[in-house]
Amino acid sequence: MNINHFDTYVQEESPRTPEHRRELSTPPRLRRGDQDNPRLDTLQNLLKKYLYAQIEIKNLEKELMNCRTKSKEQTRVIDTQEGIINSNKIKLNRIQEILFENSESIPNGVYIRLMDSLVFENNN
Repeated sequence: MNINHFDTYVQEESPRTPEHRRELSTPPRLRRGDQDNPRLDTLQNLLKKYLYAQIEIKNLEKELMNCRTKSKEQTRVIDTQEGIINSNKIKLNRIQEILFENSESIPNGVYIRLMDSLVFENNN
């Protein structure tokens, strides 16, 4: 016995009304009203937020790299300035030693003025 199931199902179906056919004529995902679907809108908003966050992350990474570069440059400048200051301190100490060693051969007024100016320089 050969039974055609399709024919059986078609025969058993109740007749459809025109309204019922219109509702089922297009799949739900293809309906025009789904463009206003809150889930789809939320998904698009989440995607926009994600993309904006990715752009912001890239901008922050660039800014961080710029800060690091500036920091390295400033560190180099500070190191150079410290080197110059230390060199000047050594020179001033050497000048004070020379003045002290030769204090008897320098006239008294000149010696006092030189020592005052060196002491004044060291205090600043």
